Amino acid sequence: MKYLGSKKVKDFYVYNELMMRRDSFYENKKIAIRLIATALGII
Repeated sequence: MKYLGSKKVKDFYVYNELMMRRDSFYENKKIAIRLIATALGII
C-alpha cells in the first residue's frame, strides 16, 4: 500500500485521497492506533 511506505505522508493528504471528512478520519485513526497497540500488547 502506498500509505505504508517509508515516506512520511501528511494526514491531510490521506483523508483527502480517501475522500473522508476530517472528523471521521481522526476518529478512525484513533481507533486504529488503539487496536494496533492492543494487538502488540502495549495496552
